[in-house]
Parts: sequence; structure tokens; C-alpha cells
Amino acid sequence: MIPLIQCSGSPRDQGLDQGLALAGAVRDRVVRSGVPTPRRRRLSLAPFAGGPILGSGLGREVIRHHTHLAERMEGIALGAGLRLDSLMALLLDAPGALEVPAPAALLAGAGGATTGLRGLPTDGRAGAVPLLRRSRPDVGFASVEVTLPWLATALAGVNEAGVVAFWCAGARPGPCALLVQEVLQRFDDLESAIDWSTKRPVRGGGALWLATPGGELAAVLFLDRERRVVRPEDGVLDCELGGERRAALRKAVADGALPSLRPHELGGVPPPLPGAPGAAHPAPEAPGVRHWARVDAGVRSLQLFDRTGAALGEPVRVEP
Repeated sequence: MIPLIQCSGSPRDQGLDQGLALAGAVRDRVVRSGVPTPRRRRLSLAPFAGGPILGSGLGREVIRHHTHLAERMEGIALGAGLRLDSLMALLLDAPGALEVPAPAALLAGAGGATTGLRGLPTDGRAGAVPLLRRSRPDVGFASVEVTLPWLATALAGVNEAGVVAFWCAGARPGPCALLVQEVLQRFDDLESAIDWSTKRPVRGGGALWLATPGGELAAVLFLDRERRVVRPEDGVLDCELGGERRAALRKAVADGALPSLRPHELGGVPPPLPGAPGAAHPAPEAPGVRHWARVDAGVRSLQLFDRTGAALGEPVRVEP
């Protein structure tokens, strides 16, 4: 069974909900990944952004530029009995779903029907299997997302305004994956989300995929410090899936067949992201796609499938 958790309140409270619900899986993932696991002190006067992980480099950038998500990470760590340093090290250094290219596509059909499909590369270990999460922040839009037990941001999601956002890794992944959750919380239109995302001071490579219920689609490519916005062609925006698969997706759009399209039809691991020179395929031993997420903007729902296309439960809708 794919778990569904509820997280509400302030960023720290939302993280605490997640950490308490999934403490065992979070701790297991940290231990198996080999990141430092210093014991959490009940009382500490240490600065929030101090030490070798939080006080410099990418860890400091996350604390500085993604304050709400850093607080949510602190809540997860607190609920799991860990320190924030461990979760930050896991986010920045450990191999996982954020670092493996996966098939993805955004499709816009007749009448504004908008669907996002994303492969979820997981290795089956505790702490690495996707779960569904409802987020109800004190400030901003509610959303439903697919994420990982230890992850404050999301791999894919849709908010109560119908904005879809998901992340696909590039050759050099970085903390720009954190933008997914912030887009879901902040925006109800595509152009504002694009404008904000292109101005974020993040490093690394990959693509932030965006869609709205009205059929608007776009991807923001992050190529180190370069930003590039990609628009759809014939209602399809995809990870260079190849001629036959792309033709099948366009036919599904043209025929109005989006509601019956199964995500596993996208196939295996794709070539590099569009316009991303030097992007590399994962190593042969990299985990493959074991789950799929389908996000429907119109009905504000998210549903998971296994690798054969079998649905893993009913679609989960946003609850404002």
C-alpha cells in the first residue's frame, strides 16, 4: 500500500507531522545512505545554520533561499529524532530519486484537459518508496504531492488552483528541485511561476515542469546558472521520448484520450532533457522506474501506478 499522510500548519508543523508519521523510514534512509547521524540534543544553543553542512556551500544556500522548506526539514528531523544536518546531507549528497533522470511528459488536450506524467525511480528500500502527501499550509495554497519519507519538497504535485509542478533531474542535480513545493504553495498561474522560478539563485541542472487547468504548459530548464523556458509542441511537452512515443502522445491529445492514457506508456529512462548539453544517462546499476505519478490539473488529483500501469489506489484530490 502507498501511504497517504496529512501535513498542516506552519512549515515546521508540517514537517513534524511527516517526521512523526514516517520516523522509521526516515531514519532507515539516513542510516543506509551513510550520511552522518549525530544524536539530536533536546536543548542546544547552536545556530540554526552553523556547522560544515548547514553553515557553508549548498546547505547554507538552502537555508538562506528556501527558508520555509528548511523549517519543514527541521520538523521532519525533529519528528524522526534526527538533526537537520543529516537530512540536509541526504538531500545534497546521497543518491536518490532526485538524481536519476526519469520519463516525463505534460499533455494539454481539448477543453483545457491537462495531464502530467512522471516516472519515479525508486530502489524499493525503506525511505526510498514514494508516498502521497496532502499539504495544508497556514499561508498559501493547499496541494497534494508525491514525495519521499525524508523529503520536504515534492517530486510532483498539484495545488488547489490546479497548478501542476514536478521535477526532472539533469546531469548535475542540485537544490533547484526544492522549487516544486514552493511553486505549489505560492502560485495560481503559469507566468508568475515561470518568472519567479527563473530568478531563483539556485545551482545544478534539471527541469521544473509546470501546467495549469487551462492547458498552459512550460518547462524551466536549469543549466548551472542559465535558465531556459521551453514551450509545448502540439500540446505535448516531453523529455525527448523519441518519434514513436511522441507521436502516440500527440495522437492521444488529438483524440481526447488523456483520461485513459496510462503513464507507463512513456517507456523507460529517457535521453537527456531538451536543450541540456552533456546530460548523461544513469549508470547501469541506477534504480529503474518502479512507480509512476499521474497528475490531473482539472480535477486537482494525483494517482500512482506501478511499472505495469496498474493503479495503486484511487486518485487523491486536493482538499483546500
